[in-house]
Amino acid sequence: MPILEDDVLWAKNLQNDPTTGRPNREPIPPEQLHSGILRNQGIARPFYNQILYQQGQATLTLQSEYIAADGVLQDNLDAEILARSTADTALQGNLDIEAATRASADTLLQDNIDTEANTRLTTDNSLQGQIDSLLTALNDLTDKVIPKVGDTWITKSTETPSDRFGVGTWSLIEGKMLIGVDGADTDFDTIGEEGGSKDHVHTANSNTITNTIVDEHTLTVAQIPAHKHSLPEGGANFAVYGTTTDTNTTVENFNADTTTTTRSLTSEIGGSEGHTHTAASSSTTTTTLDTVSNMNPYHVVYIWERTA
Repeated sequence: MPILEDDVLWAKNLQNDPTTGRPNREPIPPEQLHSGILRNQGIARPFYNQILYQQGQATLTLQSEYIAADGVLQDNLDAEILARSTADTALQGNLDIEAATRASADTLLQDNIDTEANTRLTTDNSLQGQIDSLLTALNDLTDKVIPKVGDTWITKSTETPSDRFGVGTWSLIEGKMLIGVDGADTDFDTIGEEGGSKDHVHTANSNTITNTIVDEHTLTVAQIPAHKHSLPEGGANFAVYGTTTDTNTTVENFNADTTTTTRSLTSEIGGSEGHTHTAASSSTTTTTLDTVSNMNPYHVVYIWERTA
């Protein structure tokens, strides 16, 4: 809404004061204009009216300048709008052409992408087949290379097979030598069988024999071996005729002729019955002579057995 002259011009009409005869508004002296109103100093009415009048004129002048600038600005805006509308029309035409061109290019690109995708899919399928074959071969190789349960692994490295292969439970075989299985030898016919010793002790046995009498007694005639006694040839100083019998001996056919060489025998005596003998008891004392090593020449390594 524009500002009107009657709304802002104070003391618009210049006239003299009927009392003083001075104009109702006068220019302010420079000394008072620059210093302003000091304490207890009044201001003449003409000067005050002049200040208000000049402020109204400044307001109207400023408004006129703004109106003129707005007109120029509006002209510039109209020209800019027209130029931009023309440019927009040209740009839209170019955009339509570019859109059509890009649509054609997009269609061609999509065809190329589809062709490339099909080619890569075929290549990927072929590559996947090769990868699958390599993985199968790798798994077969890994299955052959990595020891299975029951296998042993010999190394000088302190690295455990669990860390080396990443699988399995392993047990360290300590202080043992390995020997091949032999089904014909009971010491070596079972897998995992253990035996042997690092050292061997030589010993000597001494026996002490003590005789013990089982049953001491005198043999009877029935228990002595059966036998006969002979009589000497010739020179006998006695003679017995006929047969003389007692409980132990019968002498028969004795010839008292000292010149004869015929030998006569007594009857057989003795019954050969059984009888007891003494029995011997013995005790053995073992004496350690020396201790010798059974060790073969050796080379120390880690021997691991996979148990799970």
